[in-house]
Amino acid sequence: MNVMEKEEILIIEVNMRIIGCNLKRLRKMHGYSQEYVANHFEMSQYHYRQIEKGRANTTIMVLSRLANFFGVTLRDLLEENED
Repeated sequence: MNVMEKEEILIIEVNMRIIGCNLKRLRKMHGYSQEYVANHFEMSQYHYRQIEKGRANTTIMVLSRLANFFGVTLRDLLEENED
């Protein structure tokens, strides 16, 4: 693996952690459980939990649907929250 590939992986991991933190914050803000959100999107609770922890990759379509579900833009999910 070359340096560029390692940097790309690191960027993806950081972005998934940011997305996960934002999803967790939004879920709690709405008073939803992980189980509720996972069931709404017909995914396992384990998979949703891994997304929130930044440990699972998902498609842009799923992220877009999650953003819509929480009433935010996809950009909102991608931006680091300063709270």
